[in-house]
Amino acid sequence: QFKYAENNPSLQNLAVRATSFDNMYLTDQQKDNIRKQKETTAEWIWERMVMAKQPDVGGGFFKKIEDAGVGVELSRPVDGHKYVAGLDLGKQVDPTVLIIKNRITRESVYAYEMLKTDWVLQKETLVSEIKRWGCESVMMDSSGMGGDVLFDELLNLGVPVIGKKFTPQTKYQLFLNYAVALQNGTTTFPPEWTKLQNELDSIEVKQNGLTYSFSHPNTQHDDWVDA
Repeated sequence: QFKYAENNPSLQNLAVRATSFDNMYLTDQQKDNIRKQKETTAEWIWERMVMAKQPDVGGGFFKKIEDAGVGVELSRPVDGHKYVAGLDLGKQVDPTVLIIKNRITRESVYAYEMLKTDWVLQKETLVSEIKRWGCESVMMDSSGMGGDVLFDELLNLGVPVIGKKFTPQTKYQLFLNYAVALQNGTTTFPPEWTKLQNELDSIEVKQNGLTYSFSHPNTQHDDWVDA
């Protein structure tokens, strides 16, 4: 309706655009607080909600992807460093992806992908890799297709898993946190991780009322991003 009124002004249609800073009732302190919000949200969301801009987001929910591809891939943990992991389990045709991150620097330093691999072998590999890196915690998607059962199996094997139920809201918040990290340059990954870059570049996030929908028309998977 706004776009229509903007393109077809008349006595019946009026489009008005104003930023948060045009609010005459806000104090300077309140305006400073609004500016600080830019540090903790995706730039295009801040521009839309605060500056009344309507950018064409398209598949560009994640930005500054290439800028983040400057990390160094490691083959083994570095003494004195602490690590955590993200795990996305491939239930059927999707790959299982394990991402190891430096807990302090937030760098992604190691990835392991398994496709069409027997679950018994997957468990043995995951337990071995997570133990080798000394991961303090492993965040994993525990929803759908027996996710609770697989979570319990890994927990019983001594893996420090933390289950995350994926809903449109929780997945959006995870994606938003990562988008902000990319935007602010507070996380990196190795440049050779082209699968991650392609998935980040392709993902589209759309808001439908109070919920969100996700699509990735240019790639079949989002497993690396989820991990």
